[in-house]
Amino acid sequence: MEQFLSLKNNDKKINKTRRGRKNKLLIVEDEKHQRELYEMELQEEGYNVDIASNGKEALEKLKNNTYDLVILDIRMPEMNGIDALGRIFSRNKKIKIIIYTAFPYYKRNFLTWTADAYIIKSSHIDELKETVREITSNIPFDEQKKLC
Repeated sequence: MEQFLSLKNNDKKINKTRRGRKNKLLIVEDEKHQRELYEMELQEEGYNVDIASNGKEALEKLKNNTYDLVILDIRMPEMNGIDALGRIFSRNKKIKIIIYTAFPYYKRNFLTWTADAYIIKSSHIDELKETVREITSNIPFDEQKKLC
């Protein structure tokens, strides 16, 4: 049975779970212009997007909201992505996370292995968008019910 729908609506894709709601993403990125670019690009793909500028802010948002996927930078002020990743997983081991960083050497840190994907940033965000599509399309229906 299809778990992910990609529909055309006024030439825009709408990405929804089987329950009919848009997939909800949290982008955690300290660089303002990059954060805004990712937010705009993923909203154009049909996702419901929230943003946070560091790990501490992300944890606050995760306390009060439910997300299908978190996109997490590593080098950030106040709380870096690796510390945030550990705290997120200590609260919810089933949440989907993409690490999206400019630094390949963090991939050797065993904590990053718990993420669903590790992507090196580039000037094109096609790989990020494709990975988001892939991960959100594979969220089991039972898990979607828990996320709602």
